[in-house]
Amino acid sequence: MLRRSVVEITRPEVEPVSLSMAKAQLGLLPEQEDDHELILRLVSTGRALVEKRLGVSLAARRFRATFVPDGTSRLRLPAPPLLLDATHPLEVTVGGVVVSAATYVVDADSRPAEIRFASMPNVNVDDGLVVTFWGGPPPGEPIDAGLESVILLYVGHWFRNREAVLTGTISEILPAGAETLLAAHSVTGAW
Repeated sequence: MLRRSVVEITRPEVEPVSLSMAKAQLGLLPEQEDDHELILRLVSTGRALVEKRLGVSLAARRFRATFVPDGTSRLRLPAPPLLLDATHPLEVTVGGVVVSAATYVVDADSRPAEIRFASMPNVNVDDGLVVTFWGGPPPGEPIDAGLESVILLYVGHWFRNREAVLTGTISEILPAGAETLLAAHSVTGAW
């Protein structure tokens, strides 16, 4: 099936990089609290940038994806990894009616995760088949250290360079910086 749309239903409750980690990266003392909101926003922005770049989820949140028929009985869920457990369910609906889980298999170990139907439900092209699911690691589970480092590099850069243009400086991209770390974690092969 072809994916028509993806909507983020819930925002992450917990970022993969904590405020204390970001403050340590910035060389700030724990009692320095003036920039907490800014730092948290930079962490969120850094996470979102890495997620978009790699096509993954680094923080648990709920999505709704709509698919339309293309003659196949498989569909690939965006925003890997799929988070599937008792508190993070997956639901498939067609025309607002829940499709029995006995009619499909979820391969949560694939990247991206796949749903394979034993027999394809009758799907109206206008309504599509809707999958509501969770993507990202379980809340509180650490992400890969390299991706954590990329987020911290972005936070440090944006904190120190708060304007769009720098004047009177010569800058150079550091080798083995964020781009190299991102390339090592690409799910799609693109970076």
